[in-house]
Amino acid sequence: MSLWNVLISFVILLSLSGCVTKPPKTTEVVEQAPPLSMFETPPPQESEEGSIDKLKKAAAGPKKTVVTVLNVGQGSCSILSCSNGDKVIYDCGSSSSVKGTRPNNTDLRDVLYEALGTPDASKSKPAKINAIVVSHADADHYNLMPELISELSFFVGKIYIGGASHLYSNDFNNWTKKLKTSKTGKAPEVVELDQKYFELNKIPALGCGDASNAWNGLYILTANQDPPPPPPPPGVPPPTEKNKNRQSIVMYLYRTVSGLGKVFSVMFMGDAEKSAEREILKNFATWTPWLQSTVLIGTHHGSSSGTNSVKWVDTISPKVLAFSAGDNKGYGHPRCEVADDFAASPTSRLVALSKTHNFRCWDTAGGGFTVRKGIVDATFNTFSDGHLKFETDGTSWWIKTKDSSISKPACPTPAGKPKSCWCQPDQCWTEMFKE
Repeated sequence: MSLWNVLISFVILLSLSGCVTKPPKTTEVVEQAPPLSMFETPPPQESEEGSIDKLKKAAAGPKKTVVTVLNVGQGSCSILSCSNGDKVIYDCGSSSSVKGTRPNNTDLRDVLYEALGTPDASKSKPAKINAIVVSHADADHYNLMPELISELSFFVGKIYIGGASHLYSNDFNNWTKKLKTSKTGKAPEVVELDQKYFELNKIPALGCGDASNAWNGLYILTANQDPPPPPPPPGVPPPTEKNKNRQSIVMYLYRTVSGLGKVFSVMFMGDAEKSAEREILKNFATWTPWLQSTVLIGTHHGSSSGTNSVKWVDTISPKVLAFSAGDNKGYGHPRCEVADDFAASPTSRLVALSKTHNFRCWDTAGGGFTVRKGIVDATFNTFSDGHLKFETDGTSWWIKTKDSSISKPACPTPAGKPKSCWCQPDQCWTEMFKE
């Protein structure tokens, strides 16, 4: 036997006995990659081999995760009820008048309470909201909060805002001071997210994590692309801030769906622009499949101005595209071409619904709104589809819509007497898709 063969045999014996020293793990951070502390192992992907076996234990997670997008007209309001019992609100505001262009506050409050699972929230039994996230300081993303979320009915754990407190209205700032974290607690902390959140940070206070998988939870992907201006001297009004959209907090909900070997994820964009898209794609350059979203709440109500780059559309590749918009011809949201870009993407994953629906969008070429009737595309507009609900129980996920027309359609009851759809939990919701 040659010396070379002897050496090879010796190495094989050592390796079988476990004596070969493995090279140490490198601590070098790949450029443009997220922090290693968050990415020591990759998150489960839908295309990953054997992912069903890896996620089997998630089936034991008994609770639902529900995301409800309210029809607030020209604005935004999303409610999260998570599998571990946490409640989170992302934005809640509107620039639409209650006179015929959106549901009134009483009706919205009923749907909000239903979404939070707290229909009995009252002065005697306040419910808990773990966190409130306000994407940025445009009023149509926060001005409904003081009206819908009473300090007598809810305790609030913490409030995260894009931009800075002095850019928000006095009504909002005064409301945050009236809130309490508990019966004997102080006012919740208001956290102004800064540059450090340009990289992924899992914030425990946001919650929504569970024991079924370490990756389940809420993430901040970026915030404050343009840092807000400093507060003005006493007695001087705050400066007009033209770049509030660029201060938007982008939030990401992630939960494994073991029955499918897949994930259920929802991306909340606020009014983020291409600068935020570029930052997220840069930070996740080596983990872009993780960004593929089950549901994308379209940025800036479906605006085509400075958003939705080709790379972003191809990377996010949502199964469902949802817009929160109103009847404002001055804005013309959502733009038809934005929905078309996602549908035409070579990586498009938009699902076909089990029921047809109508989708209203602004036809830029025609200069007006158009209604695409009887379509099965999973592209929604709260103005034409009403309230939206996206749910998962850890084994499957589904889409529901609820008529939110001003006429308040009647719901059948066991006694045969119609009641308002607004106050009946889980009634008048139409299932549009289930996987």
